[in-house]
Order: sequence, then C-alpha cells, then structure tokens
Amino acid sequence: IFNRWPHDRGDNYLDARRKLTIPNPDDKTRSRWPIHPLWGYLSSIDWETNGGPLTRRFTKARAPGDDKLFSMALSVLVSFMAREGIEDSLEGYKALMTALYAHHSAIAKHLGLSFDEYLDQKLAIKGRLFNTLRNDQRGLDGLDEDISARNAEAYRKARDGS
Repeated sequence: IFNRWPHDRGDNYLDARRKLTIPNPDDKTRSRWPIHPLWGYLSSIDWETNGGPLTRRFTKARAPGDDKLFSMALSVLVSFMAREGIEDSLEGYKALMTALYAHHSAIAKHLGLSFDEYLDQKLAIKGRLFNTLRNDQRGLDGLDEDISARNAEAYRKARDGS
C-alpha cells in the first residue's frame, strides 16, 4: 500500500491516496500525518488544462525598464554622495558627473580616444544590445581593429617587460 519515492531518504511517504506526507512516529493513523510542503505546491498546479494560448508579453527591445534604470542611477548617486559626504542633491549630482567624466576621460585617453569617441562606442554597443539603435557603424568603425591593435601592444609590452 505504501510506496517510497525513488529519491526519498525514507522520512516521507506517498500513501495509497497519493499524497506526500511526513510520518509521525507518535501517531499510527497515517491519515493524520501532516502533508509535506512539496505536496502542497504540486497539488495546487492545474495539471488538466492546457493553460490557454501563449501571448507575447515582451518587446523586441531588450532595454531595461525605467524602474530598473532609475533605481540603479539613484543608487549610484546616493552611494557617491554618502562616500563623499555630500548632503545637497544638486551638489552631489554635479560632483558625480564631474567625477564620472574625469574617470571615463582617463580610460578613453588610455585607449587613444576622446571622451566623445569613447561614449559613441559605448552607446553603439548598448544600442545593439538593447535593439534600440540602428545597426549603423557610428562609433564602431574600426573598433575590432582598434581592440586587436591595443591587445597586441599590451601583449608586446607585457612580454618585453616594459
């Protein structure tokens, strides 16, 4: 009458009425044994119907929504302000933009690009990723060659110890 599930360690039973229970050694009446939580989840699933037609609930654009973007932006702003000890929101915004520009300008300079060229490349890559910009070459012309040349130069410098 009682079957153990193949993956069961012996502390759960699937009884003759086909419900998963947790054995109670103090109670020999199996109908009073508590139902296993997994059984509660499984028994709540509608196994009989096909669930209706599938609908398209997404857009072709893969960009994050406003909630996500603005939440992340606010988190960055607040974290920067807290780190710098800035309490005025406008002052914090201006300081963040200045620091952001300085940081990424240095990266762009290291790559041999202006800040605007660097930003154009970043924008073109995200635009393609999010399916929001046309697939033109603005900002991407020569990108693969630039990356290959930079990687080759970095390899030579590392190899030669310079």
